Amino acid sequence: QGSFDVLDVPLHECYERCKMWAECYAFEYSQVQREFKCELHKEWISHVMPVYGIVCFAKILPKGHAMRLRISPSPPQPPSRPPPPSKPPPPSPPPPPRLP
Repeated sequence: QGSFDVLDVPLHECYERCKMWAECYAFEYSQVQREFKCELHKEWISHVMPVYGIVCFAKILPKGHAMRLRISPSPPQPPSRPPPPSKPPPPSPPPPPRLP
């Protein structure tokens, strides 16, 4: 959402373009095979949704410090396969015979 430009560039170039462009406040990046998607956001971002394969960075401008970028929380990992079913426990032995 918001106002952003989309570029087809690798991550390091996306990072550098946002870092050097005063109008870039954050960027979102993803790659599918050889297709790159770099969104340079022209507005402050209000939130980040964790999505597998997408990373988000936002500029931090503390007083008296040079601009730096911070990565959003790591995206969740893809769902793992469920573990194979475990073997049922062996049957219990029969009770001992009763004496008369």
